[in-house]
Amino acid sequence: MFDTHIQKLGYPSHTSISVHEHKAPTDESVKLLAELEKKAQEKVDKAVRVGNTPIDVVIHTYDDWSNHHKKFAIHYKLNGKQYKVNESIPLHWLDDEEGIARALIKALSEHIAINLLQAVDRSLRSLIRD
Repeated sequence: MFDTHIQKLGYPSHTSISVHEHKAPTDESVKLLAELEKKAQEKVDKAVRVGNTPIDVVIHTYDDWSNHHKKFAIHYKLNGKQYKVNESIPLHWLDDEEGIARALIKALSEHIAINLLQAVDRSLRSLIRD
């Protein structure tokens, strides 16, 4: 009735199959990554050049995708000494520029006030002892 044609399909005998495992990061690789990030941040901190005016401010920003925040490293020099303030702001706040500016100014002003008042406190204590 009908003519049929049968063809057998198969793999040639010289074919090899290799399987690649993709493993999750180990604790050691996570520690290594954290160490590399810390060293990179230290290099950025050392590269900051602060001028000789009463107070100069330099701000570095970077994204921290692990917790969905934008990190701000605020470097300033006050009375010849360099300080650093770290501030973290959630990424969903990035549309509110005024709110970010207020948060950064607040963090910086609190840090400056603490450092200035510590110097006053040391001076007062030395006067009281005398």
